[in-house]
Amino acid sequence: MELHRSLYILTAGEPDETAPVLNELKRPLSRKGVAQVLTLLERIKEKPFPLPDLILCSPSLYVRQTLDLLHEVLGNIDTTYKDALYSAPDYRILDIVRSLDDILSHVMILGELPGLNQFINYACEGLKNKKLKPAQGVLITLKDTQSWHTFGPQKTKCRSLFT
Repeated sequence: MELHRSLYILTAGEPDETAPVLNELKRPLSRKGVAQVLTLLERIKEKPFPLPDLILCSPSLYVRQTLDLLHEVLGNIDTTYKDALYSAPDYRILDIVRSLDDILSHVMILGELPGLNQFINYACEGLKNKKLKPAQGVLITLKDTQSWHTFGPQKTKCRSLFT
Protein backbone atom coordinates (compact mmCIF):
# COMPACT_ATOMS: atom_id res chain seq x y z
CA MET A 1 0.00 0.00 0.00
CA GLU A 2 1.43 3.35 -1.07
CA LEU A 3 1.22 6.16 1.43
CA HIS A 4 0.60 9.60 -0.01
CA ARG A 5 1.22 12.63 2.14
CA SER A 6 -0.45 15.99 1.78
CA LEU A 7 0.03 19.28 3.53
CA TYR A 8 -2.82 21.78 3.67
CA ILE A 9 -1.66 25.34 4.22
CA LEU A 10 -4.48 27.63 5.36
CA THR A 11 -4.21 31.26 6.27
CA ALA A 12 -6.25 32.72 9.09
CA GLY A 13 -8.92 35.34 8.59
CA GLU A 14 -7.88 38.97 8.83
CA PRO A 15 -7.07 40.19 12.36
CA ASP A 16 -8.65 43.25 13.90
CA GLU A 17 -5.84 45.81 13.64
CA THR A 18 -7.92 48.36 15.57
CA ALA A 19 -8.40 46.22 18.68
CA PRO A 20 -6.48 47.67 21.63
CA VAL A 21 -4.21 44.82 22.72
CA LEU A 22 -0.95 44.86 24.62
CA ASN A 23 0.10 41.51 23.22
CA GLU A 24 -0.21 40.72 19.49
CA LEU A 25 -1.01 37.11 20.39
CA LYS A 26 -4.33 38.40 21.77
CA ARG A 27 -5.45 40.23 18.62
CA PRO A 28 -8.93 38.92 17.64
CA LEU A 29 -10.45 38.26 14.23
CA SER A 30 -11.96 41.33 12.62
CA ARG A 31 -15.54 41.33 11.34
CA LYS A 32 -14.09 41.14 7.85
CA GLY A 33 -11.93 38.20 9.00
CA VAL A 34 -15.00 36.35 10.27
CA ALA A 35 -16.71 36.89 6.90
CA GLN A 36 -13.57 35.63 5.10
CA VAL A 37 -13.50 32.47 7.21
CA LEU A 38 -17.23 31.85 6.64
CA THR A 39 -16.60 32.13 2.87
CA LEU A 40 -13.71 29.67 3.24
CA LEU A 41 -16.03 27.35 5.16
CA GLU A 42 -18.48 27.36 2.25
CA ARG A 43 -15.67 26.63 -0.24
CA ILE A 44 -14.54 23.69 1.87
CA LYS A 45 -18.09 22.31 1.92
CA GLU A 46 -18.20 22.58 -1.91
CA LYS A 47 -14.77 20.91 -2.38
CA PRO A 48 -14.40 18.27 0.31
CA PHE A 49 -10.92 16.89 0.89
CA PRO A 50 -9.41 14.13 3.03
CA LEU A 51 -9.46 15.39 6.60
CA PRO A 52 -6.07 15.91 8.18
CA ASP A 53 -4.69 13.54 10.79
CA LEU A 54 -3.26 16.54 12.63
CA ILE A 55 -3.74 20.31 12.62
CA LEU A 56 -0.79 22.48 13.56
CA CYS A 57 -2.03 25.89 14.59
CA SER A 58 -0.41 29.17 15.57
CA PRO A 59 -1.35 30.12 19.13
CA SER A 60 -2.47 33.65 18.23
CA LEU A 61 -6.09 34.42 19.08
CA TYR A 62 -7.30 35.28 15.57
CA VAL A 63 -5.82 32.05 14.18
CA ARG A 64 -7.46 30.01 16.94
CA GLN A 65 -10.76 31.82 16.25
CA THR A 66 -10.38 30.91 12.56
CA LEU A 67 -9.97 27.26 13.57
CA ASP A 68 -13.01 27.47 15.85
CA LEU A 69 -15.13 28.62 12.90
CA LEU A 70 -13.76 25.80 10.72
CA HIS A 71 -14.62 23.10 13.27
CA GLU A 72 -17.98 22.70 11.52
CA VAL A 73 -16.23 20.88 8.68
CA LEU A 74 -13.04 19.77 10.41
CA GLY A 75 -14.66 18.26 13.48
CA ASN A 76 -12.48 17.35 16.44
CA ILE A 77 -9.21 16.60 14.71
CA ASP A 78 -6.12 16.33 16.90
CA THR A 79 -4.79 19.89 17.11
CA THR A 80 -1.43 21.10 18.37
CA TYR A 81 -0.87 24.78 19.05
CA LYS A 82 2.76 25.43 18.19
CA ASP A 83 4.41 28.55 19.54
CA ALA A 84 7.01 28.19 16.78
CA LEU A 85 4.28 28.84 14.18
CA TYR A 86 3.46 32.30 15.51
CA SER A 87 4.62 34.75 12.80
CA ALA A 88 6.92 32.00 11.56
CA PRO A 89 9.16 32.61 8.55
CA ASP A 90 9.48 29.97 5.84
CA TYR A 91 12.53 28.22 7.30
CA ARG A 92 10.81 27.71 10.67
CA ILE A 93 7.73 26.24 8.96
CA LEU A 94 10.04 23.98 6.93
CA ASP A 95 11.68 22.74 10.15
CA ILE A 96 8.23 21.95 11.58
CA VAL A 97 7.19 20.04 8.44
CA ARG A 98 10.45 18.09 8.32
CA SER A 99 9.97 17.06 11.95
CA LEU A 100 6.56 15.45 11.30
CA ASP A 101 6.16 11.75 12.00
CA ASP A 102 5.85 9.71 8.81
CA ILE A 103 2.84 7.91 10.26
CA LEU A 104 0.86 11.08 9.41
CA SER A 105 -0.70 11.16 5.94
CA HIS A 106 -2.49 14.50 5.90
CA VAL A 107 -1.44 17.52 7.95
CA MET A 108 -2.89 21.01 8.06
CA ILE A 109 -0.97 24.12 9.06
CA LEU A 110 -3.10 27.10 10.01
CA GLY A 111 -1.22 30.32 10.59
CA GLU A 112 -0.44 33.89 9.66
CA LEU A 113 0.75 35.79 6.64
CA PRO A 114 3.37 36.63 5.37
CA GLY A 115 5.29 33.59 6.63
CA LEU A 116 2.93 31.12 4.98
CA ASN A 117 3.34 32.91 1.65
CA GLN A 118 7.13 32.69 2.02
CA PHE A 119 6.82 28.97 2.71
CA ILE A 120 4.54 28.40 -0.29
CA ASN A 121 6.93 30.27 -2.57
CA TYR A 122 9.73 28.01 -1.33
CA ALA A 123 7.83 24.72 -1.46
CA CYS A 124 5.77 25.26 -4.61
CA GLU A 125 7.85 25.99 -7.66
CA GLY A 126 4.69 25.86 -9.77
CA LEU A 127 3.07 28.59 -7.68
CA LYS A 128 5.98 31.03 -7.56
CA ASN A 129 4.87 34.48 -6.48
CA LYS A 130 1.46 33.10 -5.46
CA LYS A 131 0.19 35.32 -2.68
CA LEU A 132 -2.49 33.91 -0.47
CA LYS A 133 -4.88 36.32 1.13
CA PRO A 134 -6.56 35.81 4.49
CA ALA A 135 -8.65 32.63 4.73
CA GLN A 136 -7.22 30.94 1.66
CA GLY A 137 -5.25 27.76 1.16
CA VAL A 138 -2.89 25.63 -0.87
CA LEU A 139 -2.60 21.85 -1.07
CA ILE A 140 0.96 20.51 -1.21
CA THR A 141 1.24 16.83 -2.10
CA LEU A 142 4.49 14.98 -1.59
CA LYS A 143 5.48 13.05 -4.70
CA ASP A 144 5.57 9.27 -4.53
CA THR A 145 6.25 8.03 -1.02
CA GLN A 146 8.47 10.85 0.12
CA SER A 147 9.10 11.26 3.82
CA TRP A 148 8.21 14.45 5.65
CA HIS A 149 11.88 14.51 6.70
CA THR A 150 13.02 15.09 3.09
CA PHE A 151 10.34 17.68 2.26
CA GLY A 152 11.49 20.14 -0.40
CA PRO A 153 10.35 21.85 -3.61
CA GLN A 154 11.63 19.15 -5.95
CA LYS A 155 9.55 16.58 -4.10
CA THR A 156 6.17 18.29 -4.09
CA LYS A 157 3.20 19.05 -6.29
CA CYS A 158 1.13 22.11 -5.39
CA ARG A 159 -2.22 23.54 -6.29
CA SER A 160 -4.33 26.39 -5.09
CA LEU A 161 -7.13 25.27 -2.89
CA PHE A 162 -9.95 27.41 -1.56
CA THR A 163 -8.79 30.67 -3.16
